[in-house]
Amino acid sequence: DSHYDWTVNYTQEQLVQQLNKGLFSQQDADSEERLKAVQDIELMEMTSSGARVKKIKISGITLAGKTVEKEIANSERVRAVLGLKSALFTVSKSKDEEGYVSLLEINGSGYGHGIGMSQYGAKGMASKGFGYQEILDFYFNKTQLVSIN
Repeated sequence: DSHYDWTVNYTQEQLVQQLNKGLFSQQDADSEERLKAVQDIELMEMTSSGARVKKIKISGITLAGKTVEKEIANSERVRAVLGLKSALFTVSKSKDEEGYVSLLEINGSGYGHGIGMSQYGAKGMASKGFGYQEILDFYFNKTQLVSIN
């Protein structure tokens, strides 16, 4: 499934562009705090399941020439700032002679926030003959459907 496993590659230039887009609003378009270069991106913390990235640290240089470290917490925010389909990912990076990230390769899985039901998974289960009760039970274990009038 094309949504299941994916790879995103960012060059230094693309990474700077993506992070500035994710970190700053349109009003801050000419802010001196915007990144000029990215030295590192570190995965700081994972969710309790250990699968999703919960916190990253970005180290870089601002347009004003200051060295800066920014921590982005919360899986949904991490996903949005990096422009990814989900927060289920690993990174590998190459650095240039000056120690800047020259290529960031992000390998991930899934699509969305990882909470709730995968429409692809549900469709797959349905095509194998599972009924809606079984599908709901698989995704929302120990929940009960009740009718309220």
